[in-house]
Amino acid sequence: MSLPWTLEFSTHVTNPSYLLAPVLVFFIGFFEALPTFRLAKVRVPIAFLMMGAALGWVTQILDGGPSSLQDRGRAGCVPAAES
Repeated sequence: MSLPWTLEFSTHVTNPSYLLAPVLVFFIGFFEALPTFRLAKVRVPIAFLMMGAALGWVTQILDGGPSSLQDRGRAGCVPAAES
């Protein structure tokens, strides 16, 4: 999907409910990492780990991780020849 008229679809989240869990993890880690909002329920290194993992999780969803799994099983897909 690299054609200009498909740019809007490829950057749009089709189902935003996939983002609920990683966003909750990110913001719990974010607020636990800030001294002002800290409740001391999670250690600071774990809070940073939560933010990093949630960011990777969201990036995988937005980058087409679930859709790339569907493409692997498609019949007739031939890898491009190396030049």
